[in-house]
Amino acid sequence: MKPLVSFVIPVHDNSLFEIQRCIGSIKKIKNLMYEILVIDNNSSMQNSKLYKKLSKENNINYFYTGEQGVGKARNIGITKAKGEYLSFVDADDEIVPDFLDNLTFNKRIDLYIFNIVVKNAKTTNILKIVTDNNNYISEKELAYNLVTGFSLNNSVGKLFRRNFLINNNIFFTNMRSGEDATFIRDIIIMKPLTRHVGKNAYIYYEGVTNSRERLIKEPIEVYNDSKKIFLLKRTLAERLNINTEVVLYKINQEYIKGISNNLLDLWNINNKKADLVKELILKDIKPFNCNKNYSYMTNIRIQLLKSKSKILINLFNYVRNLYLKMYKN
Repeated sequence: MKPLVSFVIPVHDNSLFEIQRCIGSIKKIKNLMYEILVIDNNSSMQNSKLYKKLSKENNINYFYTGEQGVGKARNIGITKAKGEYLSFVDADDEIVPDFLDNLTFNKRIDLYIFNIVVKNAKTTNILKIVTDNNNYISEKELAYNLVTGFSLNNSVGKLFRRNFLINNNIFFTNMRSGEDATFIRDIIIMKPLTRHVGKNAYIYYEGVTNSRERLIKEPIEVYNDSKKIFLLKRTLAERLNINTEVVLYKINQEYIKGISNNLLDLWNINNKKADLVKELILKDIKPFNCNKNYSYMTNIRIQLLKSKSKILINLFNYVRNLYLKMYKN
């Protein structure tokens, strides 16, 4: 019998504990026809053997690709899956097993959106979309959530109708960061029939290590992707006529926070690529001025970057790292 949901899990040298925890959470789901696809994204030979063995033991479809990138792995999942709906799951996260209990599926729905539980070592928060409608969500509401916050800047915690993606040729782009936002943007402009389900569906384990490592390893690529996402959001807001002053300030604020964090993470890294990105960020901040519509911290970031003061930036970076250590790690 054809599965209703295909769970697509990209893996890249994840620990066996993480993958077993992820798969175990899915296998706790009851009364649902589903399949699990593990997409091995260029892991080491030793780890690939472990993933293949684990998949065989759990009746899971295993695929290997020599190409790196979570987007490419998810694209393989889109093409290989047999389910009516797709659920993308990161290997170091979990599914809430009862998130589909009492949900009557309407196969005309292109996109189901659930809440995401965000956990780190110190705190737990619920990430949910902003909507006036408890059931169906308009194209403009989707766009508003994508461009003004983090609730739609990810592909997890959702069910995507596979034929909707295939028929509209919607796949993940090859980016170092921001591929999820681009993917959701491509879905929004095709006007999906969308339902909001106010249940926790996904547990995201938050950390700062991976994003920092990616930035330090490929600073120019990450910098370019951040600019692409900034322009993507402004363009989408204009296209759907939601580019109010408040919305544009929120887009700017998110961008300022992102590039200032990148500058701080690269501040003590001394090589040609990192130095170039730091120089570009200091140029990028020039058009932005302090404004009452920005948060207090955003205005501090603007002043900090414009000052170019090594003493002030080192001090801010020290305080920021203390905060990350206390509340995130």
